[in-house]
Amino acid sequence: MLIPQLHNKVILLAEDDRSSILLINTILQPTGVEVITVMNGLEAVATLERDPKINLVLMDVQMPEMDGIEATIKIREKNKTIPIIAQTAFATTEDKARCQRVGFTAFIAKPIDIRLLYDTLWVYLNDK
Repeated sequence: MLIPQLHNKVILLAEDDRSSILLINTILQPTGVEVITVMNGLEAVATLERDPKINLVLMDVQMPEMDGIEATIKIREKNKTIPIIAQTAFATTEDKARCQRVGFTAFIAKPIDIRLLYDTLWVYLNDK
């Protein structure tokens, strides 16, 4: 499997499950990307507003306080271009369509397919 080299890129990871955070950080570590982690959608919106170096958001759909759907809607009110990738265990066609409607750029089902995650990050972070 080809591991994309994403040095000098910053991902905002919005995820409330500590084991998922550990897993995703372990998967991303070989890419060289910097990961900023927040535990809910409220923190994701606030962090993105104050940190312009973030290149991409990896957003869990189900989180406390503010879920990923609501957070994405709020982010899209101010930032139409940053890639926001949904990650969710709910991977039906209807779920994917809902994510697309609210402004997610891409969709990755849980459990995370490492190759799909790497390929998706490469598409949205390569030379951007």
